[in-house]
Amino acid sequence: VPMVVYNRIGQAIGVFVIPIFVITNFPALFALGRLPPVWFAWGIAAPVIFGWIASHIWNSAIKQYASGGN
Repeated sequence: VPMVVYNRIGQAIGVFVIPIFVITNFPALFALGRLPPVWFAWGIAAPVIFGWIASHIWNSAIKQYASGGN
């Protein structure tokens, strides 16, 4: 769904909180020359930041893991 369908709050959530629009809309906006520079920077930073968070959560969970089998 194009992010222009949503109001400003919906767009902010889709870009900064749950960055689904970074994946679905940013490539097309970039190709059309309509991606603001701040959003371009966020499009690069968001995967790095969320990947780092996911990595730390994963490593924390692995440290606490205890196998149920032999």
